[in-house]
Amino acid sequence: MNRLSKVKVGWIAMGFTSMVAQIVLMRELMVVFYGNEISLGVILANWLLWTGLGSFVLGRFVDRIRSRLSLLVLCFMVLSLLLPLLIIGVRGARLFWGISIGEIVGFAPMFCTSFVILAPICVLCGFLFALNCRIVDLTFKEAVSQIGRVYIFEAIGSAIGGTFFSYVLIRYLNHLEIAAIVGTIDLGVALFLSLGRKTVLKWIGAILFVSYVASSWLYVDWAEQESNRLRWRGFELVHSQESRYGNIAVTSLLDQKSFYENGLLIFSFPDVFSAEEAVQFALLEHPAPRTVLLIGGGASDCLSEILKHGISRVDYVELDPQIVRLSRKLLPVTSVLEDPRVEIIHTDGRFFVKMTKDRYDCVILNLPDPFTAQLNRFYTLQFFREVNRILNPGGVFSFRVSSAENYIGKELGRFLSSVHLTLGKVFEEGVVIPGENNIFIATNARNLLTLDPETLVRRLKERDVTTRYIREYYLPYRMSLERVEYLASRIEDWTERVNTDFHPISYYYSIVLWSTHFQTFVRKVLTFFSLIDLKHLLLAAVGLAILTLALRRRYRSLPVLFAVGTTGSAEIIMEVVCMLGFQVLYGFVYSRVGVITAAFMIGLTSGSVLMVRLLRRRLLGLGHLGLIQIAVCMYPLLLVASFQLFSRALSPSMLLSIEILFPLLTFFAGFVGGLQFPLASKLYLETGREVGRVAGMVYGIDLFGACIGAVFASTLLIPVLGIFQTCYLVAAFNLVSILLIGMSWRDQSRLGESS
Repeated sequence: MNRLSKVKVGWIAMGFTSMVAQIVLMRELMVVFYGNEISLGVILANWLLWTGLGSFVLGRFVDRIRSRLSLLVLCFMVLSLLLPLLIIGVRGARLFWGISIGEIVGFAPMFCTSFVILAPICVLCGFLFALNCRIVDLTFKEAVSQIGRVYIFEAIGSAIGGTFFSYVLIRYLNHLEIAAIVGTIDLGVALFLSLGRKTVLKWIGAILFVSYVASSWLYVDWAEQESNRLRWRGFELVHSQESRYGNIAVTSLLDQKSFYENGLLIFSFPDVFSAEEAVQFALLEHPAPRTVLLIGGGASDCLSEILKHGISRVDYVELDPQIVRLSRKLLPVTSVLEDPRVEIIHTDGRFFVKMTKDRYDCVILNLPDPFTAQLNRFYTLQFFREVNRILNPGGVFSFRVSSAENYIGKELGRFLSSVHLTLGKVFEEGVVIPGENNIFIATNARNLLTLDPETLVRRLKERDVTTRYIREYYLPYRMSLERVEYLASRIEDWTERVNTDFHPISYYYSIVLWSTHFQTFVRKVLTFFSLIDLKHLLLAAVGLAILTLALRRRYRSLPVLFAVGTTGSAEIIMEVVCMLGFQVLYGFVYSRVGVITAAFMIGLTSGSVLMVRLLRRRLLGLGHLGLIQIAVCMYPLLLVASFQLFSRALSPSMLLSIEILFPLLTFFAGFVGGLQFPLASKLYLETGREVGRVAGMVYGIDLFGACIGAVFASTLLIPVLGIFQTCYLVAAFNLVSILLIGMSWRDQSRLGESS
């Protein structure tokens, strides 16, 4: 087997390792940063930035290295050790910053931790791409094909890694066990590449492989336990495990156990006050509730509180079955969970509400604030309409959001106003009960709800409901006229935008509210962006077009590299849009992430394979790159049309069609990107650059563009502009690339005619 055939195994392993490491480290960092989209955007941006720098900077030196295969073997050995060490480093990050469990994490620790932790593995992966493109000496034509082949095989490895992680690894293994498997694969590749060579690396690789496998077998469980204790230092850790939806941890303090998901407290047991607050107000507002739908939090005391009202049926929807399983194992709630009146349903709450044919007297949403785009789906106009559809006449809908007892500032007021305005667009009547948590209650009937505490106290007595906190001495204080009027006045001070599926503005106001805990600079930036609309950003696109057109003749490679950068940015933004769109329309995205990601990588591979073959047979130039860029520009508009069509699909058969069509949409996005990369590399090679430098430059620019897209997509563009306007903006910036390529192609044609 020749050298080129052997290293193809390394190309696949490179993509596999990069994808699995990215998912694992993002999940680990989410536990520290609580997994909102700002943290995900920062983590992904730092990943892409460091990988791009590794390719862009170190790729310049690849062509001057003589023993490239030996260096490749050494890189895989180092790569095998990095992931487990970085996982342990992430778990100790909280101690470094002095952040306690449950404390809100600021932007600086979030950025700095991910920036430092991700640097070693990302720089190495970026360098490996450029190194593999220059592993052997090649002619110009062979070099073009080589860059395309490495891109293809890396994409195949990434698709395998993403799919294998989602459907196999995370179901049965913890993160350190997954890291041990990945490390074993990398060491196996290093050993395979060194076979047949008279080098000391072969023996080092063999010894390291045996030692790595033996130590993983003997110590991985111990390392998992000790590193988890490091992450939860200061708490008695009862249990920690990975599920498909994130990390679940259970801690104990005296007689109370607390459940955390991705580092965020979801409930404590016993916590009678929180359970009574979530349930009792809603049920007391209904004259005679009999059927209840509870979305989230039922494994705490909430179910017990609901059943006190003589309820005939409770449907309890909890997405992650591991939470209920651990509750049965660790909490004295088995009798409630086994009550014949209670049916536990493991699915996404939004999806259940969309699909159920049952009707309820009361729907209680017991989920956190719209702190993420995922949670925001439960506070939109469309979801409120879906809830209204499943309520019986005179039915009641209730949820809680965080507030303040005595003072409501501008940021909190805008957030509460957007939620209140959205709720009022759907329901006939609504009340808001003030407190540290504001309780929103709405109904589809008039003159049903009350803010009179005496009425609620009377219903408590009539139903013979015993409560510890929500009773005659507390209700008059909580529902005092002064507090109610103050809250109403602060909500009405701002007329904010309606929160919708395709324009999640309440989520953005929640981010702005989060920023008030930290630097005023971050708050000012977020507040400034809330004032921006599409026309301002379109003017920025016009300014960029003027600048790039003025520079095109001075920098010959500018059209190619600019197109690669805008496409990289467009692809990452459109991938986020597809994920959020699927989440909005189908109801959940967790179990389909692997399919959607794999479809994108398969499209990337298919497009690259086709372009590499075309480059062997035909002479393709800047005009063909322009045609590809037109497809990139049209894709966001295709998504807008698709979303508008899919949003009208209400039947189960149509929803099934959506589930099939979404992977096809991401396949097409990957296919266009796959077509562009080999052609762009070929055009850049024609400027006289060396192979390694070209591979590093083009790959780095692609990742830098993706980095910019990752920063702005979920954190600013989609919440502020909405999904549709974000798509229009992406199309506008790629239109700049089309204009730049078109003008440069015209200049080339005129130059050819004159010569």
